[in-house]
Amino acid sequence: MNFLRDYNKPKLECIGRVRTSQYEIKGGFAYTKTFKVLKRRSQLSIDDFCSDIIEYLPLNFLEVEDGVYKLGVINESRDWETGMVDDWDVTLIKLEE
Repeated sequence: MNFLRDYNKPKLECIGRVRTSQYEIKGGFAYTKTFKVLKRRSQLSIDDFCSDIIEYLPLNFLEVEDGVYKLGVINESRDWETGMVDDWDVTLIKLEE
């Protein structure tokens, strides 16, 4: 591992804005929470980060407040034979706007 080579590597990140909406619909109300990727601040899209975002819905998605977040990986598990990551969880990490 060469420290300088790894230090100068560009970091690939998926950054987006979380917004909460509440509105009235016929016969009731709706509550939605969205994560919209900020293209100018991100080097990755949702598809690059996770092929099936529903399967890897961020663990804290419903608890976070509105704002700008980075998708992060936690709870990595590795295959004991190959050492490759075979499972992980996705979380939202708060960023300053």
